[in-house]
Amino acid sequence: MDHARTLNSLGALSQQEGAYMLAREQYEHALVLARAQETRQIEGRALRGLGDIARLMGHFTEARRYYNDAAAIADELSTPPERCAVLHRQGELYLSQEQFPEALEAWIEALAQDQRIDHPEREALQKKIEDLVAKQHLEKAYKEASERHQLE
Repeated sequence: MDHARTLNSLGALSQQEGAYMLAREQYEHALVLARAQETRQIEGRALRGLGDIARLMGHFTEARRYYNDAAAIADELSTPPERCAVLHRQGELYLSQEQFPEALEAWIEALAQDQRIDHPEREALQKKIEDLVAKQHLEKAYKEASERHQLE
């Protein structure tokens, strides 16, 4: 388990450095180990990392599949922080494809699940939502999604 976790961390570092192919290899190796060891949480994180790499490389269908698999694991394990992270990434994926209402929906759901009051990442997500709403004139969609996810 520690080796898979380490590989996930190395994948994240490689991703930050722009070494996407290396990051992909590290996430794939972490995924294989996590599945062999039946550590679902680490498996979900590896899938999320693979989704990030696919999104950054413009492989949107592949990214969607990885994110959906990661979300299913987060739901299965009932881990709201991981589900929140996946939703945030799904919003980024939608934004990359100029699917603005879908991005808004994912981000609002992520914000609704994020319990970190006054946390900088939560505040940054709120700002992204506000910017998207203003830029794309999504006020009505924002109101409806906020009500649906009991955000306000």
